[in-house]
Amino acid sequence: MIETIFRCIIIFLLIVVIMTVITSATVSFNLGTDYMHALTIFLYLCYKFFPFQKLLPLIVCSISFTVFKITVSLIKAVWEIFPLRG
Repeated sequence: MIETIFRCIIIFLLIVVIMTVITSATVSFNLGTDYMHALTIFLYLCYKFFPFQKLLPLIVCSISFTVFKITVSLIKAVWEIFPLRG
C-alpha cells in the first residue's frame, strides 16, 4: 500500500515538473516559405534521378505491409482490452 502511494506521488511529481518545463519554455513556430522552395527542389531532383515507375510497386508493398501490421496490432490491443471469448 505504501509503495503504491509512493509511486503515485513520484509519478505526479514527474508530471508536474514536465508540465512546468513545457509551459515555461518559449517556443516560436514561425516558419517562412523558404522550406517549401527547398522541398519542391528536393522532390523535383528525386523525381528526375530515381525511376519511380520501377520503384512504385516496392513502395506500395512496403506501405501496405506497414498498414497491415498496424491494423493487426490495433486489433490485438483491442482484443486484449476487451476479451471477446465465444
